[in-house]
Amino acid sequence: MIIHSVSLLLRILLEGLGKGDAETFMQVKLRIFAWLVSQ
Repeated sequence: MIIHSVSLLLRILLEGLGKGDAETFMQVKLRIFAWLVSQ
């Protein structure tokens, strides 16, 4: 469960970096933070 969550977060981060959009990347990080808090 934890390993799956980490791999999912890494994939989201890589997608955010791949877009090269700083604003989108910030939104992704905020979404990840909110998701972690809700767990």
